[in-house]
Amino acid sequence: MLLIGDGAAQMTVQELSTVARQDLRATVIVLDNDGYTVERAIHGPEQPYNDIAAWDWTAFGAVFAATGAPVTTTRAATTGELASALAAAATAPGLTLIQATLPPLDVPPLLTALARAAAAANTRRTVS
Repeated sequence: MLLIGDGAAQMTVQELSTVARQDLRATVIVLDNDGYTVERAIHGPEQPYNDIAAWDWTAFGAVFAATGAPVTTTRAATTGELASALAAAATAPGLTLIQATLPPLDVPPLLTALARAAAAANTRRTVS
């Protein structure tokens, strides 16, 4: 199982093609939050370099179908939908790709604390 943000997934999508081509059984959850949320938490939510193109991750089922291996895709916008998608993935053959949609600034408390510490460290480094 792989849990990856949408920005990082866009940079490494060719490896998903390899997983499909090799007919490996894997579940990939793409956290689709419209960009680099960790960077937004550190450097500010409005920095334009943290924006990325919106992708329909569920369309990759058709893209990877050329490999001949089974590929299942689904979109989950609620915890119930995610639970259902994970239950289905447990028995699905081949690659399962779940597009889990989240708000762009959905930041858990621990990440908020880490981001504040990183931002403070960055500020000290640039001033010195």
